[in-house]
Amino acid sequence: LSARQGSGTYVNEPAAWQDLGSLAALARRNGSEREVGLALLEVRRMLEVGSAGLAAARITADGLRAMEAAVAALRRADADDDVDAAVAADLDFHDHIIRAASNPFIGVTFAPLRDELVVARRVTSAHHEVRAHAVVQHERILTALRLGSPDAAKAAMRAHMDQTTNDLLEYTA
Repeated sequence: LSARQGSGTYVNEPAAWQDLGSLAALARRNGSEREVGLALLEVRRMLEVGSAGLAAARITADGLRAMEAAVAALRRADADDDVDAAVAADLDFHDHIIRAASNPFIGVTFAPLRDELVVARRVTSAHHEVRAHAVVQHERILTALRLGSPDAAKAAMRAHMDQTTNDLLEYTA
């Protein structure tokens, strides 16, 4: 909203909005979950591929252990067909990468996106095949992080974003 003295209060054009939740709600109302998911994946690709590269150079042993635990939790959630636990474990894994990048601006930029990712992940994580793909992709990212190779970590995250895009296209209407 913008207030104009003597004139009133007006709704801004969506291009001027700065609230991700409101923009996503409008996009869902005007389009589909698939369209919103694809747009969010474009943003994730920009943030998370670079973050994985930074994380490879900066991650600690504690960070690696936390990510291993997140992958194990995702594997258990898949076996139990527990969608909510799968979503939580998946997001936990990605949160650790953002933290391991050790750049506070990335975390602040990623934070509003995270709430929308919960919604999008519930849709795709309802499918065993998507959860199984996520386990494999997360293990590959973790291997690259253990190696400490920024290039390998970025390539693994890019491959994960590709797989996630393919899953979104295949498993959502």
